[in-house]
Amino acid sequence: MDAEKMKVIEEPKTKVAEVQTIFRESEAQTNPYTPEYIVDKDNVPEVLSIASLRFGKGLPASMIEMELIENMREKRAFENALPPTSDEACFLLRRKLMEEQEVREWNKREEDIKRLQNERLNLLQSALVEREKETEEKHAQRTEEIRLKKTENKERALAKIQRKRIKVLRKMYKARKNVEIKGKKRDIISDYANFGSTVYAPITRDGLSLDKKANKYEVQPEALSSYQGIEELSRSLPNNVFMTNVSVQKFKFQFNNSLSRSENSHMAQLKKAQATIDTTLKQQQQKDQVQVVQSLINQIKMRPETPAYKEFKRNDLVINEGFKDRMEQNMKDDQKRRAIVLLQRLVRGRAIQNMMFEGKEKRLDLISELRA
Repeated sequence: MDAEKMKVIEEPKTKVAEVQTIFRESEAQTNPYTPEYIVDKDNVPEVLSIASLRFGKGLPASMIEMELIENMREKRAFENALPPTSDEACFLLRRKLMEEQEVREWNKREEDIKRLQNERLNLLQSALVEREKETEEKHAQRTEEIRLKKTENKERALAKIQRKRIKVLRKMYKARKNVEIKGKKRDIISDYANFGSTVYAPITRDGLSLDKKANKYEVQPEALSSYQGIEELSRSLPNNVFMTNVSVQKFKFQFNNSLSRSENSHMAQLKKAQATIDTTLKQQQQKDQVQVVQSLINQIKMRPETPAYKEFKRNDLVINEGFKDRMEQNMKDDQKRRAIVLLQRLVRGRAIQNMMFEGKEKRLDLISELRA
């Protein structure tokens, strides 16, 4: 019996499992449940002042609802702080405070109305701007479509004209090939009557040279054909033909006498001005030469003197007991001096190399042009 109770129960192939979770679906959300309640007239809870708010209508609360709640709290505190209407003074004070509160409420309402109007105006303005943008985009698109259409029509018309032109040119070319060249009979009378014809002005391409018969009209006197003829011609001419005596002073004197007083004064002023200009130019040239020489002298860079180190000079060799020590010291001094001189040479050579490199870099374009 105990063995039967201890028999293992097999687990079914399928089973149902239930679980509780805090997650939900938005479609299953409903308005929160509000239980029924009884309000005590003497003690009204503050939460009932926002009982009109519902989910989707004020809840969850935004800044506007928060301001509304704060205003309700202030109004409730103000009503609780009002004096009672027991006597006339308290009544007048209560009336005055209520009037001031009413004025403040009206001012706040006006501000709220203005704020709402401004928001609506901003929305309207933004809507108008968007509409204008859409209209401009439509107009621009329409203009672009018209332009593309006109361009396509123009290209089509140009292509048609080009095809027509090629067709006409081909026809003209074929017509020229078929033209028969017919000879024309020469009219001798009209050729001789027209002085522009080939009779008077032959054409070179027809095989006639214009200077073919020019030697018939050349003047070649026999006296100029030989040296003896030239000598005879020179003997027959008088001597005054070969001798010319032109006096420049005579013409100069005549020119000066023909000048008037104002012209002579003008000539004197011109000579004076020319002399002043020549003197100034000469002084300027001398000054420029002095400046050039001075600049050349300033550009000359003297080589600095090589420093001499007295301690490196050899001492007089005196044969004494410390002769070997002195010889070793002198050899060391000579080695130091040679090392210093070598360093000086290296530094100066490097400086010259740097100067040459800078000059090469400055004139690199000119060197490239000369190499090209």
